[in-house]
Amino acid sequence: MLVRCFIASPIPIDGEIYSLLKQVSMFPSLRVPNTENLHLTYLFLGEIDEKKAVDISESIIKPALKRVESGFSRITVFPDASRPRVLVLLLHNPEIIGIYRSISEILPQFASGSKKFLPHVTIGRFGKNAVMPDINKLKIPEKKVLIARICLYKSTLTESGPVYKDIACNQLI
Repeated sequence: MLVRCFIASPIPIDGEIYSLLKQVSMFPSLRVPNTENLHLTYLFLGEIDEKKAVDISESIIKPALKRVESGFSRITVFPDASRPRVLVLLLHNPEIIGIYRSISEILPQFASGSKKFLPHVTIGRFGKNAVMPDINKLKIPEKKVLIARICLYKSTLTESGPVYKDIACNQLI
């Protein structure tokens, strides 16, 4: 059986992030994720066999990587303002790129051909033909977040949005 998977770190929610999510939920045609679903994605694995998912889960719990504390640098959209699809909070600690590289070395088959890694947390997805909202007035959270785990997640797409379940997690040291 195939399962849709990705490797990510869960992002803890505080009052500032919660307030930001509440504010952006007012943007027309923007779907805001459940607070339990906020994460920093390192690699999207796509549809993989369940056995392969078990092998991957065992490989990501082996490396001893350090916890990382990071602040947010800005709020922007992907791919660009003329075609907004995703509203994101960019993280700005270079050590996060080190975690990404370590995971990519363990799983090069999923990292090859990847776009440049840009650490971010998705805080909303725009519907088709969305008009770019004014994001300049949004307040960037000042409090830093602690990246304390790396998890292999199973993603199940439902009508009400994706449901994520962690298959395996590695506590960072």
